[in-house]
Amino acid sequence: NPSHTYTNYSVNDTVYHMGLLATSEYGCQDTFIYHITVFATPVAEFYATPTYQVYPSTTVDIDNQTDGVWDTHWTFGDDSESDYVHPGNHVYDTWGEYDISLFVSGDNCADSLTHTIIIDAPPPEPAFEPNASGCAPFTVSFENNTLYAIAYEWNFGEGWIGSYIT
Repeated sequence: NPSHTYTNYSVNDTVYHMGLLATSEYGCQDTFIYHITVFATPVAEFYATPTYQVYPSTTVDIDNQTDGVWDTHWTFGDDSESDYVHPGNHVYDTWGEYDISLFVSGDNCADSLTHTIIIDAPPPEPAFEPNASGCAPFTVSFENNTLYAIAYEWNFGEGWIGSYIT
């Protein structure tokens, strides 16, 4: 009892005509033909670029390269989804590692593909106000305008003092 693996890389169902020729010990022959349908099977293919960037850059271009006309569903790893065949680009709200998945399906078969992209956190951008001068004793209040930081250490010109975490 032999077996055979059929493939179908086209976008249409393919019918194979499988035959068996049987011969008796007396030389008599008969043929049996059976039709085997191999359904069209999508092969999910897409590119997501860039695969790495640093915040505040958060736009990823999605290029669907899947051949054929299939039902399409996307997930972007940030709780958003799309059923567009060509979603164009996707903008993320913040940094992180995101799995972008494409699910394609036909009447009988399906495929999926996932690519991971990384948006790195930016380095801190220290900034404060004011730049002041005056006569001693001179008290200055500082406004911290630093971006992308959670901890701060101040140097008031007398060495590093004052560690603050927000």
